[in-house]
Amino acid sequence: MTRIYCPNFFINNSTESINDSSIIHRLNNVLRIKPGEKIEIFNKEGKIFYVEIEKSTEKKIEVKIINVYAERQEESSEIILAVAFPKGKRGEWIIEKATEIGVKKIIILQTDRSIMKPGEGRINKWRQIALHASEQSKRTEVPEINFGNINSIKGIKIAAILGSRLSIKETLEERQEIPKTITYIVGPEGDWTEEEKKDLLETGANPVTLGSTTLRVETAALYGVAVISEWIKKNTKKSKEY
Repeated sequence: MTRIYCPNFFINNSTESINDSSIIHRLNNVLRIKPGEKIEIFNKEGKIFYVEIEKSTEKKIEVKIINVYAERQEESSEIILAVAFPKGKRGEWIIEKATEIGVKKIIILQTDRSIMKPGEGRINKWRQIALHASEQSKRTEVPEINFGNINSIKGIKIAAILGSRLSIKETLEERQEIPKTITYIVGPEGDWTEEEKKDLLETGANPVTLGSTTLRVETAALYGVAVISEWIKKNTKKSKEY
């Protein structure tokens, strides 16, 4: 079934129509949805609506709400991915897959050896990729995508640094409880500078190893996010059993 993110749909019970021109264009001209067809809409409050298309024009799509689903809960602990993006389309892959796994936010990390310094056009494209990945994976929210640097990252931090002793899982297992937010940090293809490593450690980042082989940035990013996500799910389930 077609699933669409419409951030302001039915906020405060104000309307049962879609008025956003980009969403209207996508439904009418890309997905070619016709009156009588049923779709799912989720808004910025995380509510999910099962609706039937009643009338469609170039300026407005009117729908009938058939059912409102209970809000699907995202993971109790949020994952933020901070990564120095690689060149080319590999960044698109990071955005798409990290969104599917469930990251709350993606930080385009600016480092001394950053290769990719995207402009507003590319970032907007990445935001669209994240939106579509959220729709496809049935998430109830779309991750934020913003710029940042080492010193702007707060809270619990895990940083992939060559030569570290503990793995991501071993580092997480040392914690007594599940953190509200975990930021996973991946450096550039040219590796961290010594000064950046020092900054990471001084700001409280937990250094971790990703194994004996050297991974590409996108592999390191997705591997780490997947390990953290699995640890959160496992320990959330365990805590509910007690």
